[in-house]
Amino acid sequence: MKKKLLWYSCCILLLTCYQAFSQSTDELNSIKIIEKGIGLHDNKKYDEAILEYKKISRSDSNYVLAATELATTYVLSGKDSLAVELCNDLLKSPSSYLPKLLVLKGNALDNLKKRDEAIQVYEEGIKKFPLYYGFTLELGILNLRQEKYKEAYDWLVKSIKVNPYNASAHYYMGYIAAKQGKQVPAMLAWMFYLTIDNASERAKLVVN
Repeated sequence: MKKKLLWYSCCILLLTCYQAFSQSTDELNSIKIIEKGIGLHDNKKYDEAILEYKKISRSDSNYVLAATELATTYVLSGKDSLAVELCNDLLKSPSSYLPKLLVLKGNALDNLKKRDEAIQVYEEGIKKFPLYYGFTLELGILNLRQEKYKEAYDWLVKSIKVNPYNASAHYYMGYIAAKQGKQVPAMLAWMFYLTIDNASERAKLVVN
């Protein structure tokens, strides 16, 4: 009887170890796929990046991360309807990516000229995640596109209050000041921006 119990215990232990090893191997492989997809995305090879992200199945523990990156690529490649559909699906389940998914959904709706719906999404995000600066930033950018400088300024100030090191908010603050002919505020905002971001293409443009 003891021998049988020992044999069963060994089998269970081996099976558990095998499953753990298989799971860790799958996770490692999916991380490599995601990293490859991000690299392709950064090089603006969006269609190739999309194919990489789609290799990861729902059963993978890194699926939500891959799907969030997929939604990001959809938005930047003009596939906004697909982005909205994917975000709606991902928003049904709790995850640490919900704030980013709401921002992506709002971005996609804005690109589709559904600005009222985009605003509703950003405002919903502010209520649910008040410490996430992305929603106020996006509302600032949305108003800036419509040349509503006062409204844009107010939203960007709120974004900076949540995250003082939000480089994009400082950049757009400078842009608003420059558009209004306010050279000193523009210079001050861009100088602070450059202390945070001094290596991107946008930073080079500001310096020039």
